[in-house]
Amino acid sequence: QDLSNDSFQIAGSFALMGPNGGEVWHASEKREINWATVGTVPEVLLRVCHPKEIPEEGVECPPDAWEVIDRGILNQGRFLWEIPNRIGEHFRVQVCDFQNPNICDTSDGIFSVKAPFEITHPQGGEVWGIDSEQEIRWNTFGRVDFILVEYAAVPDGTSWDGNGAVETLNWKRLAEELPNQGHLLLRVPDDPAKRVVFRLADWHNESLGTVSREPVKFAAEFQVIFLEAARRAD
Repeated sequence: QDLSNDSFQIAGSFALMGPNGGEVWHASEKREINWATVGTVPEVLLRVCHPKEIPEEGVECPPDAWEVIDRGILNQGRFLWEIPNRIGEHFRVQVCDFQNPNICDTSDGIFSVKAPFEITHPQGGEVWGIDSEQEIRWNTFGRVDFILVEYAAVPDGTSWDGNGAVETLNWKRLAEELPNQGHLLLRVPDDPAKRVVFRLADWHNESLGTVSREPVKFAAEFQVIFLEAARRAD
């Protein structure tokens, strides 16, 4: 009879099912992390990576960018995660054996975390008359109790796709510490502009904000009448 000279360990393994790359989730909402386990692993450790800078090619995640989601979790193959109030496009999660944290599986690709809002109205291209009553509507993902609403004019010659030049615009408040009911009825301010965009943000964390993708126009009453007549003529 011949026996092994040294002891060895039989370890379990994981296959992370989701998020596994390409997902778009929202800050503060709850989403499920799922994985499959081979072997017996009673408890797991879950971690998330969100690097401050885009990792170099071939680098999944810098070591200092990993944060613990929870530890010592009963291994049931799933975990309901309340996504942190942080946005970005290079997130990954990892599931590990709690007793042997070298045994892990990581998201194959990156996923995104967006702001917890989506503006649904206006959709862009509308002409809003000065002093007229209009409504901004939005969807909220997760829980955001109070918000702020702002608008800004996009300068002539500046391209706009809903992403660029946000910080360079001169934002003006329409509402602050507004109870989040998914809509705001407003009276259009006396501030004519050809291209106006809106911004929503969490009142307690302004970094969690989103902007409208397409601008509207703030116009004096005679301009609105002229534009509507031109549309009907077309």
